[in-house]
Amino acid sequence: LGAVDGFSAGRVHLVRRGVNKGLLLTSLSAVAGAVGVPQAAGAHAEVTPSDPPMPSWMFVLGAGLAILVTFLAVSRWWTTPRFGSAGLERVDPAGPWADRIARAFGAVGAVVAFVAWILTIVAGWFGEDHATVNIAPLLFMVIMWVGVPMVSLFFGDVWGVWNPISRVLAGLDRLGVRPDPKRSVSMAAANMVAAAGIGAYLWMELVAPAGGSPRSVAAFVSIHAVVLLGGAFVFGKEWATAADPFSRWFHLAGTCAPWRLDGKTVQRVPWLSRLAATSFNLGLLVLVLVPHVGTVVNGA
Repeated sequence: LGAVDGFSAGRVHLVRRGVNKGLLLTSLSAVAGAVGVPQAAGAHAEVTPSDPPMPSWMFVLGAGLAILVTFLAVSRWWTTPRFGSAGLERVDPAGPWADRIARAFGAVGAVVAFVAWILTIVAGWFGEDHATVNIAPLLFMVIMWVGVPMVSLFFGDVWGVWNPISRVLAGLDRLGVRPDPKRSVSMAAANMVAAAGIGAYLWMELVAPAGGSPRSVAAFVSIHAVVLLGGAFVFGKEWATAADPFSRWFHLAGTCAPWRLDGKTVQRVPWLSRLAATSFNLGLLVLVLVPHVGTVVNGA
Protein backbone atom coordinates (compact mmCIF):
# COMPACT_ATOMS: atom_id res chain seq x y z
CA LEU A 1 0.00 0.00 0.00
CA GLY A 2 2.90 2.33 0.59
CA ALA A 3 2.86 5.28 2.97
CA VAL A 4 -0.36 7.18 3.46
CA ASP A 5 -0.13 10.53 5.31
CA GLY A 6 2.83 9.33 7.35
CA PHE A 7 1.39 5.92 8.17
CA SER A 8 3.03 2.73 7.04
CA ALA A 9 0.95 0.12 5.23
CA GLY A 10 0.89 -2.02 8.35
CA ARG A 11 -0.35 0.82 10.54
CA VAL A 12 -3.06 1.70 8.01
CA HIS A 13 -4.21 -1.92 8.12
CA LEU A 14 -4.30 -1.86 11.92
CA VAL A 15 -6.23 1.38 11.94
CA ARG A 16 -8.76 -0.05 9.48
CA ARG A 17 -9.14 -3.16 11.61
CA GLY A 18 -9.66 -0.96 14.66
CA VAL A 19 -12.35 1.06 12.90
CA ASN A 20 -14.13 -2.09 11.76
CA LYS A 21 -14.02 -3.52 15.30
CA GLY A 22 -15.34 -0.23 16.63
CA LEU A 23 -18.23 -0.31 14.19
CA LEU A 24 -19.00 -3.90 15.14
CA LEU A 25 -18.92 -3.14 18.88
CA THR A 26 -21.14 -0.11 18.35
CA SER A 27 -23.65 -2.19 16.41
CA LEU A 28 -23.68 -4.99 18.98
CA SER A 29 -24.10 -2.43 21.77
CA ALA A 30 -27.10 -0.97 19.97
CA VAL A 31 -28.71 -4.40 19.63
CA ALA A 32 -27.93 -5.29 23.26
CA GLY A 33 -29.38 -2.02 24.44
CA ALA A 34 -32.48 -2.50 22.35
CA VAL A 35 -33.07 -5.99 23.73
CA GLY A 36 -32.15 -5.05 27.27
CA VAL A 37 -34.54 -2.11 27.42
CA PRO A 38 -37.57 -3.27 25.43
CA GLN A 39 -39.94 -0.82 27.12
CA ALA A 40 -38.12 2.07 25.45
CA ALA A 41 -40.03 1.28 22.29
CA GLY A 42 -43.28 2.09 23.99
CA ALA A 43 -42.52 5.74 24.66
CA HIS A 44 -46.22 6.55 24.53
CA ALA A 45 -48.08 5.81 27.75
CA GLU A 46 -51.08 4.18 26.09
CA VAL A 47 -51.28 1.71 23.26
CA THR A 48 -52.87 3.40 20.27
CA PRO A 49 -53.93 2.13 16.84
CA SER A 50 -50.77 3.73 15.44
CA ASP A 51 -48.48 1.50 17.55
CA PRO A 52 -46.74 -1.31 15.63
CA PRO A 53 -48.82 -4.54 15.43
CA MET A 54 -46.14 -6.61 17.17
CA PRO A 55 -44.65 -7.06 20.65
CA SER A 56 -42.34 -4.27 21.80
CA TRP A 57 -39.36 -6.61 22.12
CA MET A 58 -39.76 -7.70 18.49
CA PHE A 59 -40.04 -4.10 17.28
CA VAL A 60 -36.89 -3.01 19.14
CA LEU A 61 -34.95 -6.13 18.19
CA GLY A 62 -35.75 -5.50 14.53
CA ALA A 63 -34.57 -1.91 14.81
CA GLY A 64 -31.35 -3.02 16.51
CA LEU A 65 -30.68 -5.66 13.86
CA ALA A 66 -31.20 -3.05 11.17
CA ILE A 67 -28.48 -0.94 12.79
CA LEU A 68 -26.20 -3.97 13.10
CA VAL A 69 -26.61 -5.00 9.46
CA THR A 70 -26.06 -1.42 8.29
CA PHE A 71 -22.81 -0.99 10.22
CA LEU A 72 -21.53 -4.41 9.16
CA ALA A 73 -22.28 -3.66 5.51
CA VAL A 74 -20.57 -0.27 5.69
CA SER A 75 -17.50 -1.66 7.46
CA ARG A 76 -17.21 -4.47 4.91
CA TRP A 77 -18.00 -2.80 1.57
CA TRP A 78 -17.40 0.93 2.16
CA THR A 79 -13.85 1.04 3.49
CA THR A 80 -12.68 3.84 1.18
CA PRO A 81 -14.33 7.13 0.10
CA ARG A 82 -16.68 6.63 -2.83
CA PHE A 83 -17.32 10.29 -3.58
CA GLY A 84 -13.96 11.93 -4.14
CA SER A 85 -13.37 14.99 -6.29
CA ALA A 86 -12.89 13.02 -9.51
CA GLY A 87 -15.79 13.42 -11.90
CA LEU A 88 -17.72 15.89 -9.76
CA GLU A 89 -17.19 18.64 -12.29
CA ARG A 90 -18.82 16.65 -15.11
CA VAL A 91 -22.07 18.26 -16.24
CA ASP A 92 -24.00 17.11 -19.30
CA PRO A 93 -26.88 19.06 -20.89
CA ALA A 94 -30.05 16.98 -20.89
CA GLY A 95 -31.17 18.32 -24.28
CA PRO A 96 -33.62 20.87 -25.71
CA TRP A 97 -36.72 18.79 -25.00
CA ALA A 98 -35.72 18.48 -21.34
CA ASP A 99 -35.15 22.24 -21.17
CA ARG A 100 -38.66 22.90 -22.48
CA ILE A 101 -40.12 20.52 -19.90
CA ALA A 102 -38.02 22.18 -17.19
CA ARG A 103 -39.30 25.65 -18.09
CA ALA A 104 -42.91 24.45 -17.99
CA PHE A 105 -42.27 22.49 -14.79
CA GLY A 106 -40.70 25.53 -13.16
CA ALA A 107 -43.40 27.97 -14.27
CA VAL A 108 -46.34 25.78 -13.28
CA GLY A 109 -44.68 24.75 -10.03
CA ALA A 110 -43.95 28.36 -9.11
CA VAL A 111 -47.60 29.34 -9.64
CA VAL A 112 -48.88 26.35 -7.66
CA ALA A 113 -46.41 27.00 -4.83
CA PHE A 114 -47.34 30.69 -4.65
CA VAL A 115 -51.08 29.95 -4.61
CA ALA A 116 -50.56 27.25 -1.96
CA TRP A 117 -48.49 29.68 0.14
CA ILE A 118 -51.19 32.38 0.02
CA LEU A 119 -53.89 29.78 0.66
CA THR A 120 -52.00 28.47 3.70
CA ILE A 121 -51.85 31.94 5.24
CA VAL A 122 -55.44 32.91 4.42
CA ALA A 123 -56.98 29.58 5.40
CA GLY A 124 -54.85 29.36 8.53
CA TRP A 125 -55.83 32.81 9.78
CA PHE A 126 -59.44 33.01 8.66
CA GLY A 127 -60.62 29.40 8.28
CA GLU A 128 -61.84 27.07 11.00
CA ASP A 129 -59.18 26.38 13.61
CA HIS A 130 -59.40 22.60 13.23
CA ALA A 131 -56.79 20.65 11.28
CA THR A 132 -59.35 18.09 10.12
CA VAL A 133 -61.37 20.66 8.16
CA ASN A 134 -58.73 23.28 7.32
CA ILE A 135 -56.32 22.78 4.43
CA ALA A 136 -53.47 24.89 5.88
CA PRO A 137 -51.77 22.15 7.97
CA LEU A 138 -52.04 19.70 5.08
CA LEU A 139 -50.44 22.10 2.61
CA PHE A 140 -47.64 23.15 4.94
CA MET A 141 -46.83 20.16 7.14
CA VAL A 142 -47.44 17.36 4.65
CA ILE A 143 -47.27 18.50 1.04
CA MET A 144 -44.43 20.98 1.53
CA TRP A 145 -42.42 19.55 4.45
CA VAL A 146 -42.67 15.92 3.29
CA GLY A 147 -43.51 16.11 -0.41
CA VAL A 148 -41.02 18.70 -1.66
CA PRO A 149 -37.90 16.90 -0.29
CA MET A 150 -39.06 13.66 -1.90
CA VAL A 151 -39.39 15.39 -5.27
CA SER A 152 -36.04 17.12 -4.74
CA LEU A 153 -34.24 13.82 -4.18
CA PHE A 154 -35.07 12.77 -7.73
CA PHE A 155 -35.38 16.02 -9.69
CA GLY A 156 -33.00 18.43 -7.97
CA ASP A 157 -33.55 21.67 -6.09
CA VAL A 158 -37.09 22.33 -7.32
CA TRP A 159 -37.82 24.64 -4.37
CA GLY A 160 -35.11 26.97 -5.61
CA VAL A 161 -37.32 27.48 -8.68
CA TRP A 162 -40.70 27.43 -6.92
CA ASN A 163 -39.92 29.41 -3.75
CA PRO A 164 -42.77 31.94 -3.25
CA ILE A 165 -40.56 34.29 -1.20
CA SER A 166 -38.29 34.66 -4.22
CA ARG A 167 -41.36 35.37 -6.35
CA VAL A 168 -42.38 38.16 -3.97
CA LEU A 169 -38.91 39.72 -4.14
CA ALA A 170 -38.95 39.45 -7.93
CA GLY A 171 -42.33 41.18 -8.02
CA LEU A 172 -41.09 43.97 -5.77
CA ASP A 173 -38.05 44.37 -7.99
CA ARG A 174 -40.30 44.90 -11.02
CA LEU A 175 -42.11 47.60 -9.07
CA GLY A 176 -38.82 49.33 -8.34
CA VAL A 177 -38.67 48.25 -4.70
CA ARG A 178 -35.23 46.67 -4.40
CA PRO A 179 -33.32 45.55 -1.30
CA ASP A 180 -30.52 47.90 -0.30
CA PRO A 181 -28.28 45.67 1.82
CA LYS A 182 -26.57 47.41 4.71
CA ARG A 183 -24.72 44.41 6.13
CA SER A 184 -23.26 41.17 4.87
CA VAL A 185 -23.77 37.74 6.38
CA SER A 186 -21.63 34.63 6.02
CA MET A 187 -23.06 31.37 4.75
CA ALA A 188 -22.21 29.72 8.08
CA ALA A 189 -24.27 32.33 9.95
CA ALA A 190 -27.12 32.00 7.45
CA ASN A 191 -27.07 28.22 7.94
CA MET A 192 -27.32 28.73 11.71
CA VAL A 193 -30.38 30.92 11.19
CA ALA A 194 -31.86 28.28 8.89
CA ALA A 195 -31.16 25.58 11.49
CA ALA A 196 -32.93 27.69 14.13
CA GLY A 197 -35.89 27.98 11.77
CA ILE A 198 -36.09 24.22 11.32
CA GLY A 199 -35.78 23.79 15.08
CA ALA A 200 -38.67 26.20 15.59
CA TYR A 201 -40.76 24.32 13.05
CA LEU A 202 -40.04 20.94 14.67
CA TRP A 203 -40.83 22.37 18.10
CA MET A 204 -44.16 23.58 16.76
CA GLU A 205 -44.93 20.25 15.12
CA LEU A 206 -43.72 17.89 17.87
CA VAL A 207 -43.82 19.78 21.15
CA ALA A 208 -46.23 22.72 21.11
CA PRO A 209 -49.69 21.68 22.43
CA ALA A 210 -51.53 23.25 19.47
CA GLY A 211 -48.66 23.17 17.02
CA GLY A 212 -50.67 21.47 14.30
CA SER A 213 -53.58 23.88 14.43
CA PRO A 214 -54.28 26.13 11.43
CA ARG A 215 -53.64 29.27 13.53
CA SER A 216 -50.20 28.01 14.58
CA VAL A 217 -49.35 27.14 10.98
CA ALA A 218 -50.48 30.56 9.75
CA ALA A 219 -48.49 32.31 12.48
CA PHE A 220 -45.35 30.34 11.64
CA VAL A 221 -45.64 30.95 7.89
CA SER A 222 -46.32 34.65 8.45
CA ILE A 223 -43.34 35.11 10.80
CA HIS A 224 -41.18 33.09 8.41
CA ALA A 225 -42.10 35.44 5.55
CA VAL A 226 -41.50 38.59 7.61
CA VAL A 227 -38.06 37.38 8.75
CA LEU A 228 -36.96 36.48 5.23
CA LEU A 229 -38.40 39.49 3.43
CA GLY A 230 -37.28 41.91 6.12
CA GLY A 231 -33.83 40.35 6.27
CA ALA A 232 -33.49 40.68 2.50
CA PHE A 233 -33.63 44.48 2.87
CA VAL A 234 -30.87 44.36 5.50
CA PHE A 235 -28.54 41.63 4.21
CA GLY A 236 -29.46 41.45 0.52
CA LYS A 237 -31.87 39.32 -1.46
CA GLU A 238 -29.59 36.28 -1.07
CA TRP A 239 -30.72 36.20 2.57
CA ALA A 240 -34.17 35.04 1.46
CA THR A 241 -32.73 31.71 0.36
CA ALA A 242 -29.51 31.40 2.41
CA ALA A 243 -31.32 31.84 5.75
CA ASP A 244 -34.56 30.12 4.73
CA PRO A 245 -34.78 26.83 6.67
CA PHE A 246 -36.85 25.15 3.99
CA SER A 247 -34.79 26.41 1.05
CA ARG A 248 -31.60 25.16 2.69
CA TRP A 249 -33.04 21.78 3.68
CA PHE A 250 -34.68 21.18 0.30
CA HIS A 251 -31.50 22.29 -1.45
CA LEU A 252 -29.52 19.64 0.42
CA ALA A 253 -32.04 17.04 -0.70
CA GLY A 254 -31.71 18.32 -4.26
CA THR A 255 -27.93 17.87 -4.24
CA CYS A 256 -28.53 14.11 -4.12
CA ALA A 257 -30.41 14.12 -7.43
CA PRO A 258 -28.88 13.23 -10.84
CA TRP A 259 -30.32 16.45 -12.29
CA ARG A 260 -29.62 20.13 -11.78
CA LEU A 261 -32.46 22.58 -12.48
CA ASP A 262 -32.43 26.36 -12.68
CA GLY A 263 -35.91 26.93 -14.12
CA LYS A 264 -34.63 27.21 -17.68
CA THR A 265 -32.29 24.31 -18.35
CA VAL A 266 -31.68 20.78 -17.11
CA GLN A 267 -28.25 19.26 -16.62
CA ARG A 268 -27.25 15.72 -15.84
CA VAL A 269 -24.73 15.38 -13.02
CA PRO A 270 -23.18 12.35 -11.28
CA TRP A 271 -25.48 10.94 -8.63
CA LEU A 272 -24.78 12.48 -5.18
CA SER A 273 -21.92 14.48 -6.68
CA ARG A 274 -23.28 17.87 -5.65
CA LEU A 275 -23.78 16.65 -2.09
CA ALA A 276 -20.18 15.41 -1.97
CA ALA A 277 -18.97 18.78 -3.27
CA THR A 278 -20.96 20.83 -0.73
CA SER A 279 -18.73 23.15 1.31
CA PHE A 280 -18.73 22.25 5.00
CA ASN A 281 -19.17 24.74 7.83
CA LEU A 282 -20.45 24.62 11.39
CA GLY A 283 -23.79 26.10 10.40
CA LEU A 284 -24.33 23.35 7.84
CA LEU A 285 -23.53 20.70 10.45
CA VAL A 286 -26.12 22.16 12.82
CA LEU A 287 -28.60 22.44 9.95
CA VAL A 288 -28.26 18.72 9.25
CA LEU A 289 -28.30 17.63 12.89
CA VAL A 290 -31.42 19.54 13.95
CA PRO A 291 -33.87 17.57 11.73
CA HIS A 292 -32.25 14.32 12.86
CA VAL A 293 -32.79 15.29 16.49
CA GLY A 294 -36.40 16.03 15.59
CA THR A 295 -36.69 12.56 14.07
CA VAL A 296 -35.39 10.99 17.28
CA VAL A 297 -37.85 13.01 19.37
CA ASN A 298 -40.67 12.08 17.05
CA GLY A 299 -39.74 8.41 17.30
CA ALA A 300 -39.73 8.59 21.08
